[in-house]
Amino acid sequence: MGDRVSISFKKGDDESVCLFHHWGGQDFPRIAQVWLEVHERMVDKHREKNISCPISRLDVDNLMLQFIRYLSAREDCNGFYGKHGERNPDFFTSSLYLGGTKDDGDNSDNGHFTIEL
Repeated sequence: MGDRVSISFKKGDDESVCLFHHWGGQDFPRIAQVWLEVHERMVDKHREKNISCPISRLDVDNLMLQFIRYLSAREDCNGFYGKHGERNPDFFTSSLYLGGTKDDGDNSDNGHFTIEL
C-alpha cells in the first residue's frame, strides 16, 4: 500500500540522485516543480553575488539538497508518530528516501518524474 513516486532534477547531461516518496502521489512532482520555479527566481536575485557557488549554478545534486531542506520545514514531513499519534518535528518523514537511479527504489504507483531545468 502506498502512493509511490520518485523525482530527479536534470540540467543538460547532469541528473541528480532520485528522491523517492512512498506517500507522495501525483502531487509530489508538482510540488517539486513549483518549488523549483520559486527557487530559481530567488537564486536569480542573488546570482551576481557568487557565480561560482553550486547554488548559483543550480548544480542538480545541490539542488536536490535544497529541495530536501525545503521539505524538512513542511509540517506534513514530520515523522515518527508518538504515543498519541502526533507527528514529532524532531524526526523527518520516513516516507522519503534517496536512490542513485529511478530503479533504486519503489515508484510503482506513479512512476518517475525527471524535472528539467
